[in-house]
Amino acid sequence: MIENGRKRRRVVITGVGAISALGSSVPQLWEGWMAGRSGIRRITQFDPSPFPCQIAGEIPDFDIEKYMDRKEARRLPRSGQIALASAVEAGADAGLGETVPNPERAGVIYGTAMGGMELWEESLTTLKQLGFGRMNPFTLPFSVPNLSAFLIAKQFQCLGPNATITTACATGTQTVGEGCEIIRKDKADIVFVGGTEALVKDYAIGGFGAMRALPVNYNDRPEAASRPFDAKREGFVFSEGAGALVLEDLEHALNRGARIYAEVIGQASSCDAYHIAAPDPEGAGAVRTMRWALQDAGINPSEVDYINAHGSSTRLYDMTETMAI
Repeated sequence: MIENGRKRRRVVITGVGAISALGSSVPQLWEGWMAGRSGIRRITQFDPSPFPCQIAGEIPDFDIEKYMDRKEARRLPRSGQIALASAVEAGADAGLGETVPNPERAGVIYGTAMGGMELWEESLTTLKQLGFGRMNPFTLPFSVPNLSAFLIAKQFQCLGPNATITTACATGTQTVGEGCEIIRKDKADIVFVGGTEALVKDYAIGGFGAMRALPVNYNDRPEAASRPFDAKREGFVFSEGAGALVLEDLEHALNRGARIYAEVIGQASSCDAYHIAAPDPEGAGAVRTMRWALQDAGINPSEVDYINAHGSSTRLYDMTETMAI
């Protein structure tokens, strides 16, 4: 495809990493999928008994000491820890080594919706109960949303573009599109992308529960709670986890003999500009985004043979997403 008078750079995926409720690696995640195993279970990080929804997707076996010194890790929010771990796996899978080969040609576009909010909670509690003098000096720098992108850049010495995407449920997917654009514009050859969330806390479950966005009748059957496009759906299942991809210019990947999983041929994003939580009832935002992505890819709808839907299991979103598709 020709863009701005020159051939557009092609973008491929050369590395994958994941920390999930099915395990702390891509092989564990894949094995769980293939076995039809659910990672949803009763919450263990706090007592969920007072809440209508008592289930979540918790990571069962994460060990941060595989990635950094425990003393250093203690300062970091869980979201930052698992973000780094997912990127380390993706980098190793891509064969990049401990650092990228050309630091100034490598970037990080990573995302999170909530980041390290638990550090704020801890610091506020300390301030109110013990006073200013006992507050953690690392609260502010380590709770900001862009911490994960920094940790990944520091780990691999990515000195190129660095940004954080925070667009709720669209966060992780949008980082892929934004990372793709950076490579297309010849601002980088390699970009780490992905998303992280780790906030299985009482106030998060309580907040989404108050919005009636979580399932409440599956506490005894947690594996059946996520029911996208089902008549008995009640809401999404809150979970923690992180995922990372290594995006790379095709020619760059071929020159270093990298394994290629897939090519990103089109991307787009848009905003409903309608409501803070509810979707446009006509599904116009989703339609617009899909139409633009197809145009960007230069393909027709008839050429699409798989759609990975949002599938939030909420009443409004499932209905409007179905309409949009």
